[in-house]
Amino acid sequence: MRTIFVVSPEEADMARRIEKTLMALPIESGILFAGVRVPCQGLYELRVGCARNLDVDTACRLVLQVLEADQVLKLVLGQIDIKAYRGVVRSPQEVG
Repeated sequence: MRTIFVVSPEEADMARRIEKTLMALPIESGILFAGVRVPCQGLYELRVGCARNLDVDTACRLVLQVLEADQVLKLVLGQIDIKAYRGVVRSPQEVG
């Protein structure tokens, strides 16, 4: 039998808030997409796509600074695993 993890409404709301906060950044920030997997082991898995001209370490530091600036998101900083992927492209028509 497969294990089905239950996600609380608070955890789902937190994941949506993280995604919304990062996607609100201007395209010039280099952050092109953000996806959050809600914790099943107490750890949010955050995947971020960054522009080709942005180093993945820089993208991770940028994400941390953005999350630290938000008082609510700051509370879960120790529970977030950030992975950045470089080389993703987003055209201006897709912004919106």
